[in-house]
Amino acid sequence: MAGLAAVVSSVIGGPISTLLIVFELTSDYQVALGTGISVCFANLVSSKLYGHSAFDQILLNRNIDIKLGRNNLHLKSISIKNILRTDYIRLVPEHKVEDMIKILAEAGSSEGYIIDPKGKLLGKVELPSLILNKNKDKSPDPTIYCNFLKIKSEKNILETIQLIKNFVGESVPITNKNGNIIGVITESDLFKQLLTAEKIRKDEELED
Repeated sequence: MAGLAAVVSSVIGGPISTLLIVFELTSDYQVALGTGISVCFANLVSSKLYGHSAFDQILLNRNIDIKLGRNNLHLKSISIKNILRTDYIRLVPEHKVEDMIKILAEAGSSEGYIIDPKGKLLGKVELPSLILNKNKDKSPDPTIYCNFLKIKSEKNILETIQLIKNFVGESVPITNKNGNIIGVITESDLFKQLLTAEKIRKDEELED
């Protein structure tokens, strides 16, 4: 009885419920006490192996971690490709610094992305650094725009939030597996998704 109860409690994740059922069936305090000891040790071991119950591992095998909570599970289910925008400033390596400044100023943007003819993202420039550049009649040195944060399109929103937590800037480029830019995201885009996830969680709790 104690062994069976220990296995069942670990599988279903209900040690107290299992103990109460055993006591109800046997009405024997000694049996319930022995079962309780077995259940405690079984759950201590099983929790280290696969979580609170076997169902936790089944969900993990399907890439669902219930420990994340409703908000984070919602964010994890959305691909970053679903919220990217394509209204970013496109520049080419041949542009002079003064040309880049003019293009960004006319567009009312402080950032631009340098892209080759095949669409591959080469770098990112910012208006303040361009203005401080002394050689405005020449193309910028690649070393000043090749170091920047970019996100792969395979990422979800939760992963992206973690990646840009220390980011300071206007936007972050999203690239495909070939390194081609397919769009950008802003902190505002991610913040809207956080608010949406919170609203969905509250609505679900009210329904419950």
